[in-house]
Amino acid sequence: MMKTRVRLLLLLFTGALTLFVVFFVFDEKPNNVDVKDNKYYSQKLKPPTHYKPAKQQYIIHPPHIERTLPNRSGIIPRDAVWQKVQSTKYKFFIYSAYLDTRIKSVGPLVRIIGATKTRKPDPVWCRLWYANSSKTVSAFVKAIRENWNLKYSAVFVLCKLPSDGNHPLSVSIVSHIKDPITNEILIQTPKPTSQLKTDIEICVKPFHYYYDRAIQLMEFVELNYLLGIGHFTFYKNTIGPNVECVLDRYIKDNLVSVLSWQLDMVSKQEIRTEGMFAALNDCLYRNMYKSKYVAFLDIDEIIVPRQNDTLIKLINWLNIYQTPAAYSFRNAFFYMQWADDDSLPLDQNPFHSNLVVLRKTRRKTKLHPHKQRSKYICDPQRIVEVGNHFIWEFLNPNDGTFYFTPERAILHHYRVCEYGGNDCVTADSTVDRTVYRYRKKLVDRITNTLSNLDTNCLIEAQANTNETMYFSN
Repeated sequence: MMKTRVRLLLLLFTGALTLFVVFFVFDEKPNNVDVKDNKYYSQKLKPPTHYKPAKQQYIIHPPHIERTLPNRSGIIPRDAVWQKVQSTKYKFFIYSAYLDTRIKSVGPLVRIIGATKTRKPDPVWCRLWYANSSKTVSAFVKAIRENWNLKYSAVFVLCKLPSDGNHPLSVSIVSHIKDPITNEILIQTPKPTSQLKTDIEICVKPFHYYYDRAIQLMEFVELNYLLGIGHFTFYKNTIGPNVECVLDRYIKDNLVSVLSWQLDMVSKQEIRTEGMFAALNDCLYRNMYKSKYVAFLDIDEIIVPRQNDTLIKLINWLNIYQTPAAYSFRNAFFYMQWADDDSLPLDQNPFHSNLVVLRKTRRKTKLHPHKQRSKYICDPQRIVEVGNHFIWEFLNPNDGTFYFTPERAILHHYRVCEYGGNDCVTADSTVDRTVYRYRKKLVDRITNTLSNLDTNCLIEAQANTNETMYFSN
């Protein structure tokens, strides 16, 4: 009886030891397995809640070389015009295309500015047109980040070029590889040059709602000109006749470029504010080799240096010590509900009392931190993707932004209370007359612009109206 119990205990012990070896020893991670080995952990570990998926890779299929060119009769390659991609399940539009050879790990590609479904966009193909041939490659659609979780987003459509060293002249986007051609975009192929056209370019999101505040526009352009801005790029959805007159004058003076912007998506319901992030990123690439720096501002915002006369002098001062890829400026609200400055000189020029930047000198004491309402200037050749208030992606991951202190420069933002009503007027405030350094020259330049408008423009008669009473964002 005793021997039977001993045998039974030995059997149980042996079984337990076997189970321990099977479930613990053989399940132990081998010492030579890296914790980053996805194959080993793929069935055992789940990513933590803060897990960020790996950077998407370009899915490139071998190029399909056309033996017989598809019929594209009647299709003229165009730039800066929204064109529709046919036969997709969801809306899909393309606007412009740029040759981008900067990303060495990827190789040369055609970067198309477009707009389509934010998540799970339709798969599409790039048909690359050369002088006497065409090739078709798969497209990689990447949503531009600031889409506010709306159904549609500004996107990059990326076409990886075949490794034959040839660069296409234009590109079409098709839903299926054998679809007929219904769109074609002329590819911009700018090249780095030491002869840049201007020091700083300003890009402004699309004008819409029949924007017609002509004096406000002149304040923005003329004051920025005095601050060292050499050129402006505007996008026109809808504008009024007065702004049309002013823009025509500036176009003749080679001071501004105005691009058409007719995107068939419902603003703020389907896509963020007229697809503004497509415009901002188009402006980045359009001016990449034209301007040394590019600034992204709204029409009611001015970056004002406090210890330098111009913005380029401010940047050059900093560049003695370091050369960042971008420069950020904190936002200061100059609320329109605050009383006008009573120190303006009494003279015969009506614009001393009419211009908002001269009337509204009281600003909110507390500034927003960087990346909240702030705006920036950047070196476009070192940027991949821009947002509204900061850079989303630098070409070199080691690049970054320099954050200017208010002692050096402030973003002046002229508008009504941002949450409606008049509660903002109770905020702590201070008087800031920094803009007065440019007062006389500003008034003179606006007066001169008005005198040089076409004879059918009647803006001068509106100079003393309340046209500039409220700036809206």
